[in-house]
Amino acid sequence: MTVKRPDVLVVGAGVIGCSIAYALVKRGASVTVLERETPGGVTSRAAAGMLVPTAEGLPAGPLLDLALQSLAMFPSLAAAVLEEGGVDVEYSRSGVLLPAYTDEVAEELRARANSGQDGSQWLSRAEALEREPLLAPSLHGALFQPNEGHVHPVKLTDGLTQAAARRGAAFHFGVEVDGLVRQGDRVVGVRTGGIERHAGAVVVATGSWSGALARWAGVAVDVQPVRGQMVSLRVVPQPIRSVVFGRPGYLVPRRDGTLLLGASQEWVGFENRATAGNLAMLLEAGKRLVPVLEQATFLATWSGLRPGSPDEAPILGPVRGLEGLALATGHFRNGILLSPVTGELMAEYLLHGKAKPLAPFSIERFGERKPTKG
Repeated sequence: MTVKRPDVLVVGAGVIGCSIAYALVKRGASVTVLERETPGGVTSRAAAGMLVPTAEGLPAGPLLDLALQSLAMFPSLAAAVLEEGGVDVEYSRSGVLLPAYTDEVAEELRARANSGQDGSQWLSRAEALEREPLLAPSLHGALFQPNEGHVHPVKLTDGLTQAAARRGAAFHFGVEVDGLVRQGDRVVGVRTGGIERHAGAVVVATGSWSGALARWAGVAVDVQPVRGQMVSLRVVPQPIRSVVFGRPGYLVPRRDGTLLLGASQEWVGFENRATAGNLAMLLEAGKRLVPVLEQATFLATWSGLRPGSPDEAPILGPVRGLEGLALATGHFRNGILLSPVTGELMAEYLLHGKAKPLAPFSIERFGERKPTKG
């Protein structure tokens, strides 16, 4: 049995898959998205939604350039998703503050501010406490980046889904892909149970589960799940306005008055569960940043699986030897941040063959991949 052939079939409806679908339908392409769970799956829905390339410490180079390009796209994307999808993604250019509690960290952060490369500002202790009065008073100062902020990751994913669907994208949830349909060295679709779904091109955007391509076509995709655990708290009144990125731990204020506290990094395979030990670690880290959290109301804890590549950069673009197949995975900690630019660049490649911007993120950087014969 076969079904109607779209221009592009996207496997995975996390924020990356949904962003690609939206970018494609804006350009007039017909798109089908397949997802075995719900929009956002177990990764995008578990994210904090930070848009903070400065805090992430991305080194100068293609990844930082990609992140800054994507960051600049959020105001217009948020407006478009609200208009077309009817969802307010709660984009906030709140700024991000990196507090220093030791001389060593203060010296490092001050040097970053003095470099003048990313618009960051060094705040003295008094200036930092004026901006965020509830920070622990033992701080020496802070680095502040006013151009960064946060977004609600669930609402972003849902909004992209709604906007893409209203433009004609077809979303099918509860559908698990178990193989590729090939004609020689060309991928012409996927298998879902006994159904063949044909398409002009196939995009694998399945995050930590992208390694399934080894079973489907003998192509090793170097992506491993990295568990991250989060905590949600409520403090009245809201204790901070900015994202506070500490060592360890970070805090993200939400519009509803809740506060997100994250996040761990654990290489535990596909074991996706919250643990008491990490809950204790996160709460302790939060209290060191903002002591008033001692009195916060605990709301919830959860975990997600980030798709981590060996160099912590995404894997984007074609797979040599498998015409018609593309990858969009491995975004690690920056899936939300990189979603707009990933969608736009992948759409330009899929529809117009513009592969050059994706070259630094090709799977070939990890060595040649030789798919098995179809």
